[in-house]
Amino acid sequence: MMLCVAPVSTRILMVAL
Repeated sequence: MMLCVAPVSTRILMVAL
């Protein structure tokens, strides 16, 4: 599950920044 959430969370952080 973490492997699938990691890329998603990174994408959200990049969009937030």
